[in-house]
Amino acid sequence: MDLRNTTVAHSDEEMMHYRVDLIRPMEDNLELAMPHLQIDDTLHLDENELGEFDRLVRELVSKLYKYVFDISQTHPELVEKYVTPAASASNGG
Repeated sequence: MDLRNTTVAHSDEEMMHYRVDLIRPMEDNLELAMPHLQIDDTLHLDENELGEFDRLVRELVSKLYKYVFDISQTHPELVEKYVTPAASASNGG
């Protein structure tokens, strides 16, 4: 749950790589410094955390499937449908 609460569900600054460089574009004006930000908010999980994350995803998919299964038994009209993504419909695809 700690993995979900911090690293997965929210951007956790302790798990994030970020870098700021200052670029001075004009040699004659050293006072002008432009910040160049690089942020990598990708999950970097060690082997143990990866196993925990895999178990979390499997549990969520299993519970979601059970939820949809239960609804299918009582209200099949709510479940049986096909939805076209809005982006596909707008560009003719």
